[in-house]
Amino acid sequence: MKNTTRKIDILVVLLLMFQSKIEAVIDLGIDAADMIDLVAAGQLRHHFVDHSRYLEEIVQHMDDWASKKVANITQSKELDLTTFKNIEKLVNTIQNNITELSLELFKNNDNLNDLRNRYSILLNDLEILDRDLNNNTRKSVQLLGEYLGDKSEIISKSDRFSEQMGILLEQIKKKETLPPTDVIKEAIRRKKYVKVVHLLNELKYEHEIYDIIKTIYNGTDENIDLVLYIGYKVQNVTVSFLLYKGLNYELDVYDKNIDCLKIIRFIKACKKTIDQLPDKTSLKMEAKYLVNHLENKLKISGKKYLNEILLNFNIEFSLEDSCFRSIFDFNDELLATICQEVLSELKTNVSNQSKIIGNFQFILEKLIDMFLYNKEYKLKLAFFIKKLKTINDNKYNKMIEYEIINLKNRLPQFVKILVFAEKICIKNRG
Repeated sequence: MKNTTRKIDILVVLLLMFQSKIEAVIDLGIDAADMIDLVAAGQLRHHFVDHSRYLEEIVQHMDDWASKKVANITQSKELDLTTFKNIEKLVNTIQNNITELSLELFKNNDNLNDLRNRYSILLNDLEILDRDLNNNTRKSVQLLGEYLGDKSEIISKSDRFSEQMGILLEQIKKKETLPPTDVIKEAIRRKKYVKVVHLLNELKYEHEIYDIIKTIYNGTDENIDLVLYIGYKVQNVTVSFLLYKGLNYELDVYDKNIDCLKIIRFIKACKKTIDQLPDKTSLKMEAKYLVNHLENKLKISGKKYLNEILLNFNIEFSLEDSCFRSIFDFNDELLATICQEVLSELKTNVSNQSKIIGNFQFILEKLIDMFLYNKEYKLKLAFFIKKLKTINDNKYNKMIEYEIINLKNRLPQFVKILVFAEKICIKNRG
C-alpha cells in the first residue's frame, strides 16, 4: 500500500512539473514528442554548461600553478599568465599597425602629419613593450609559451620591430624630401585635384609642368577636360598657359582625331589666358600661335565629322547637340570654310553627288530654322550663308542659292543692307 501511495505521489509531482510543458504543446499545436526532445536537449545543455564551468575552474588552477612554477624557475615574479596575454596582445597590435603603416606608405599616402602621428603612436607602444618585455621577463615569456603550447612568437616578432621601424622611418623621410613633381603626380593618381592645383602654383620650371601634363593626360582624351579644369583653377596665368601648351604637345605626339567639342573648350580656355597675359610678351605670342594651331585641329576634326555625316546621313539628325551647331556658335567663318572644303572634296571623290547635296540642304535648312528669329544670331547666320556663296563651283552655288534667297526674304531690312550690299564690307566677329 505504501509503495502504491509513493508511486502516486511521484506521478503527481511529474504531472505538476510537466504541466507547463503540456500547456505549451497544446498552445503551440506541436507534437508532444518534439517537446520532449527539446526539453531533453535543454537539460543536456545545462549539464555541459555546468561541466564547462568546472573545466574552466580546473584550467584556472592549472594556470595559477604554471605562473608560480615559472616564477620559481626564473626567480622572478614580474610576469604571470595574465601579463603574458597582455604582452601577446600588445605585440600583435604593434605588428598589425606596422603592417598597416607600411601599406599606407606603399599606397603613397602623402598626408605626412598622419604618417608621423601614427609612427609616434607606434614608438609609444614599443616603449611600453620594452618596459614589460625586459631581460627579466623574456625567459618567463618563453616558458609560459611552452606551457600554453601555442606559437605566439612574442619574442621573434618583438625582435624584428626595431628593424621594421627603421625602414618605416626611412620611407617617411624619403617622402618628406620628394620633389614637388612627384608629390603632384601622386596627388593626381589619387584624384586629389585641389591639392594638385595648390602645388602647381609653386612650380617654377617649364619642364616640370610638362612632366605633370604627361601624367594627367596619359594619352586619354577624357583627361583633356581635366587639364582644362586644373588650368582654370590655377591662379598663376603663366602656369595655366604652360599646362595648355604641354597638353597641345601631348595631343600632337599622340596625333589623335580629337572630338570637336573638346577642341572648342580648349581654344576658349587658351583665349582666356591670352587676355590675362601681359602685352608684348613672348608667352602672349606663343598663346596666339597655340590658338591658331588648335583652330586648325578643329578644322581637321570638323571636316572629318561633316564628311561622315553627309556620307552616312540619318534623317533623325539633331542639330541641337551636334558638332555642326557647336562650331557655328564658336566660329561661323571657320564652319563655312569646313563646309566648302568638304563639299568640294566630296564632289571629286563621290559619285552620288545629288544625295550629298540633299543631305547638306537638310542641315542648312535646320540651321536657318533654328537661328533665323534669334536676334543674337541673325547677322551671324547671314554672314555664314554669304561665306558659303563663295564656293568656287557653279553646281554647289546653285544648290545653296535657294537657301540664300529664302534667308534674304526673311531677314530684316537692316541685316540685308549690312550683309549683302555690294558696297559695304563688314565682318561679324561677335
